[in-house]
Parts: sequence; structure tokens; C-alpha cells
Amino acid sequence: MFKSRKSKTSVAITQPQQTTAPSTELAALIEKLQKNADKVEKNIYETEQNLNKDVSKINEGKQPLYQDDTNKRILNSLELLNGLDDDAVNTKRLQHPQAEMIDKDMKQLRERVMKLKEDHDHIYHLTRSDARPSINWGKIIDEKTDNLANKGFGQDLPTVENEVEDHNILHSEVEALAPHISDNGDKEYVSGLQTKYNKLL
Repeated sequence: MFKSRKSKTSVAITQPQQTTAPSTELAALIEKLQKNADKVEKNIYETEQNLNKDVSKINEGKQPLYQDDTNKRILNSLELLNGLDDDAVNTKRLQHPQAEMIDKDMKQLRERVMKLKEDHDHIYHLTRSDARPSINWGKIIDEKTDNLANKGFGQDLPTVENEVEDHNILHSEVEALAPHISDNGDKEYVSGLQTKYNKLL
């Protein structure tokens, strides 16, 4: 999406060529959309990284470091998404050729942020009597594998460039999972997880 950090979808948004008033408004709208979507993408990426770090801390019996930071990033993302939803509606009003795709991407961004919110609540709101916070790394690997398998291929250079950026970010996220794959006492489980992880990598 846009020229973003981590994105599950890639959209090359073209600026309108006309110099009419509506197209000038649309160009400004697209610039704003891209800027704010990039902020949400960055928040998602940083939140995922820091949640992973804190899960490791908690599993080691240490105090987490990023509870407030991740919460602020999630709340900031939700606030930005409210504005992005309005902007996506305006792209339809101004008849941008990719308006439907933009709207779909905004919905996917929101789904990802809401998933992070659930993970955040689960990780930090466990009582001391609960077991260690468990994250289903196998499920995360499966989701990223499915996402990779379902990606299309760009038909023009801007789209391909965006897809390369997205792929590089996804690769970084996959690499960040590595320390967590062996963090389990069940050797058989870890072995199966490692096989799935190696395939994804």
C-alpha cells in the first residue's frame, strides 16, 4: 500500500494528470492518505517488534518495557484510521480510479491494528496466577505464509517498487520471529514449528 513500511497489500496510487480544481483536491487528498497510512504502517511494525520483545521479557520473569509505548502507538493508529476512513470515502467522491482498492486497504489496516490491540490486552493484562503469556507462533507463521502465497504481481514499475518495499518489511518481520521459535520445551513442537518457519523464510 502506498510507499509504506510493512503492508500486506500494495497499491500504487497515481496522481491525477488534469489541473482542474477537483484533481488538485484529489492530489492533496492522496498525499495526505499516503502520509497517514505510512504512519499507521510504522506504528504496526514498531508495535509488533516491541510486543515480541516484551513477551520474551515476561517469559524470562522480567518486567516488560514497552507496554505504554505500544498502547500509545495502537491508539494513535486507531485515531489516524478514523481520518483515513473519511479520506477513503472522499477518494470515491472525487472518482479516483483506485478508490475501491484504497478502501479495502484501509479496512485491512484496521483489522491488523485491532489484532495488535487484542495481543496487547492478552500480553499485559494477565494476572500473576495465569500461566506465562502464550503467543501462537505457529498461527503467526501460517498467516504470514498465506499472505505471501496470496500476493499478486505488479504490472507496472511503481507497483513493483511498492511490492519490493513491502516484501523487505515482511522479511524483516519473519526474521524477528526466529528467537521465539525455539522458546518452548516441547522438542517435537519446536521441530514442526522450525520446519514451517524455514519454509516461510
